[in-house]
Amino acid sequence: MNRKLLILTQFIFWSMLYAEYSVEDAFPAFTFTNPVGIESAGDGSNLLFVIEQPGRIYTFENDPNVSERYVFLDIRNIVNDNQNEEGLLGLTFHPNYAENGYFYVNYTDYNPKRTVIARYQVNPENLTQADENSAMISPLMSKFILKNMSMLDEMYSNNDPMSPAVYSQVVSDLHKLVCISIEAS
Repeated sequence: MNRKLLILTQFIFWSMLYAEYSVEDAFPAFTFTNPVGIESAGDGSNLLFVIEQPGRIYTFENDPNVSERYVFLDIRNIVNDNQNEEGLLGLTFHPNYAENGYFYVNYTDYNPKRTVIARYQVNPENLTQADENSAMISPLMSKFILKNMSMLDEMYSNNDPMSPAVYSQVVSDLHKLVCISIEAS
């Protein structure tokens, strides 16, 4: 029985390794600069949103023949993008986005150097454009992340291995961060 299972597992592994596949350009009319994600608002609008690491979000119709795209949000002037693991890194939409137009972005800021989670609102007169003046940044969240990231940076710069107690505290604190109630904002 074990031998048959081993042979079957190897067959599946080697089949997958040499499986034929092809890559298609889903939206051939567009190119992007360091895209880090593609999202849908889930509001029935059929719009997609592409997040570029330098700090720009584009939106366009979810149609392979689409030829027009729009700058939804451009915050390159406040995003710290050093071409590594910094920049505009995330976008998510409020569950009631269709009603309230709220969406959230995660980016690294220049001064002070920190991770920011900011809430914005779509322009109610133009659903392909965010209201850049609607930004609400939680200083507590940013300060919290900065404190924990600074602690990690210090440990790494001193080549100190992370102790289980410190690791546990950081993971616990970051878990609390992930569980922020959007209804309170």
